Amino acid sequence: MTIRMLQSQAVVDTSFWSICCHLSMADKIPQVWFVPALMPGVVVGEVFAAPSPGGPLPYFALLFPDQLGFLQAFVHGHLKADNPSQNHTTALHLGERAVIDLALEILAQGSTATVLINEKKAHRFAKSQGLDAVSVPEFLVILLKQGILRRRRLSSHGSTGRNTTGIHRLCARRN
Repeated sequence: MTIRMLQSQAVVDTSFWSICCHLSMADKIPQVWFVPALMPGVVVGEVFAAPSPGGPLPYFALLFPDQLGFLQAFVHGHLKADNPSQNHTTALHLGERAVIDLALEILAQGSTATVLINEKKAHRFAKSQGLDAVSVPEFLVILLKQGILRRRRLSSHGSTGRNTTGIHRLCARRN
């Protein structure tokens, strides 16, 4: 990770956000990048889509961790919904395209942008466009290297009971 990446605007994709929320790490994003982090409207829509074919959730009492995390980050000014003015990218999923398009517009304005995206194809594409791209495992390594996260926080099973041993091994290998 470079100093340039730390001084850039973060643009967050759905899967990156959801995984970080389930690992209780989304609140760490403002400790690494400028705030507010940006999330395209289409990604906000994906975050609030129901996990089953029923459309958006009807009641806020039924929020999932990523949805509650979005609302908390939004209210505290750590996350802002924003949209690209044009569609530049066409080969990816709608949310990934919006994230990369928004980051490319930030780059075209002379600022730096880091795409927080977990899908391998989109991650590679963002890098090929001159953007910094960070996946969830890379984000955890950044948090470890900066001392924001301690090793014991990454137990073999996270708060959701999901096996995070692979992430734990990746972090140990990179240190």
